[in-house]
Amino acid sequence: MSGERYELGRRQFVQATGAGVAGAALLSAGAGTTAGQQAREAPDEDEYEDIIAEMDGDGSKENPYVVTDVVELQAMSGETSARYELGNDIDATATADWNDGAGFDPILAPQQTDQDDTQQSTRAFTGELAGNGHEITGLTVERPDEPGAGLLLANQGAVVDLTISDATVSGDVAGILAASSSGGLRGVTVSGSVSGGTNVGGILGTNRGAIAECDATVEVRGQERVGGLVGKNNGNVGGSTVDGSVEGTVDVGGAFGTVSGTSNLGRIDATTAVTGTERVGGFVGDHSGRISGSTATGDVSGEQMVGGFVGESWGQLLGVTAQGAVDGTENVGGLAGTCYDRIRACSVHGDVTGTTNVGGVVGWGSAGSVVTQVYTLGSVDGESAVGALVGLLGWEFFGEGDTAKLRRGYWETGATDRQPVGLVNAGNGTVSVDEETLSGLGADQFVGTDAPSRLSAFDFEKQWRAVSDEAPVPRAQAPSTFEITDGPTTTITVRQDETFSVELGIENTGEYGGRQTVTMVVDGEAFASIEQELDAGESATVTLSELQASELPVGTYSFRVQTRNDAVEGTIEVQNALPGGTDTPKETDGTTPDEADGDGPGFGVGSALVGIGTGLAVLARRFGPDTDE
Repeated sequence: MSGERYELGRRQFVQATGAGVAGAALLSAGAGTTAGQQAREAPDEDEYEDIIAEMDGDGSKENPYVVTDVVELQAMSGETSARYELGNDIDATATADWNDGAGFDPILAPQQTDQDDTQQSTRAFTGELAGNGHEITGLTVERPDEPGAGLLLANQGAVVDLTISDATVSGDVAGILAASSSGGLRGVTVSGSVSGGTNVGGILGTNRGAIAECDATVEVRGQERVGGLVGKNNGNVGGSTVDGSVEGTVDVGGAFGTVSGTSNLGRIDATTAVTGTERVGGFVGDHSGRISGSTATGDVSGEQMVGGFVGESWGQLLGVTAQGAVDGTENVGGLAGTCYDRIRACSVHGDVTGTTNVGGVVGWGSAGSVVTQVYTLGSVDGESAVGALVGLLGWEFFGEGDTAKLRRGYWETGATDRQPVGLVNAGNGTVSVDEETLSGLGADQFVGTDAPSRLSAFDFEKQWRAVSDEAPVPRAQAPSTFEITDGPTTTITVRQDETFSVELGIENTGEYGGRQTVTMVVDGEAFASIEQELDAGESATVTLSELQASELPVGTYSFRVQTRNDAVEGTIEVQNALPGGTDTPKETDGTTPDEADGDGPGFGVGSALVGIGTGLAVLARRFGPDTDE
């Protein structure tokens, strides 16, 4: 390293000058909680090894490297499989002038002589980065002509409890944290602006991993597959939020540009203004997975397939809400522009304006659509095929076996005088409209705890919750809060030929009753689970019993017992079944950071993300098929 290239951070300065304890104390007094290093130029790649060697720690699970300044942050590219943690807040504003204005070089393992630029996945960050609640401020990554941009280029590891604020990121595929990720994120918060071409998101450009409890306050601009959280999502996401604005052309959404059929999303709130052209939604542009218990708030505008929640839906929407004005041309809906699957227990609060196939809930209900237990509070205006609930239900080219269904719906008569369906066209298929369960009501009839007596077609026991001074809320959006009041023993010793039990006390401290899954996770993998239902204020003792120690090789493991809201951790030692028996060593080859032992940050990520999967599964089971479908 050279002092002519950049100013030394406080620790390096002491090492280089021998300033001693007194000098270090003076530097500490002036430094505050943010590292003092302001690097005028980026370090060279051949300096990374030396920079890492001077950092505290050794990159192991027990002793992670400690990153204290932006130069050390950049040097992480020199060892992308190690474990890192931030030792303080990091000022990265100097990166705006790095590399002739291109800024920070996304963290990626050095390219080997036998690799080309298309082999980024083999050079991904596979380690762990724990922010420890610290913040990286002013990061700039301006690489519009390069394939990816973000703090990380490709993530296959774990990132937890990290904040990146006031970031500016630009690339073809771009996200403030990473261009792409197949690893795990928990507790990541970002703010700033992101721009790019295809697959552009506030946190990630593309996601094939798991995301828990992450938040974004962003302005996102792109062309195709553009979202406030993720541009292209193929993973599970839960308990996250996004605020800001999103602009694009095709597949544009307040939280996600596209969501694949393998994705499970739950309890995500998007508060964004969304603008696009085709497949534009307040939450997601093009959706094929399962979304439950989520909301989209903000105005949405586009041309074709425009919805307050989703532009085009090939997947299930369960217990979601759209709130805001929706404006488009063709296939425009307060919730979904076009629908090919199930919509259940969903609500719309906002006006809808379009030209053709315009509906208060769905613009076009095509083959396979089932719209049930829905209501809308807002006006609906258009020129042809305009309905209070659905614009066009069916299609003239329906074949034999194609179906579309509408039942159990309400709309506000003071806002629209339209019929529930603008146009029904069965073609050679079947279109079902259950008129006896469809009704227009005055605005005041939706409000209050006595609303169930007027909205009798709704299932208030399982799907809806009546609220004082408000319209009904999907139960998926009014969750319980299960706190652990009496945890299990933190050290368990058991032989492989024995069974064991884990017992803990749980209290529902939330405002509403509900059901949650209590899960035991061992080394990042779900080991056992049980469902528990509690009313508000109710407590219970939960026991995971008859657990088979034989399912674990001999060794010592970290475990975590968790609800959706709380968790306790401990260790379990599995001993030989018989004295003198042959040990079965714990397998470690091929494990990912999410499956690692529990001392490091990866254990928390793996466990939390297992919780996402089980929690979303519970939400999904709550919305089983109606008996009349």
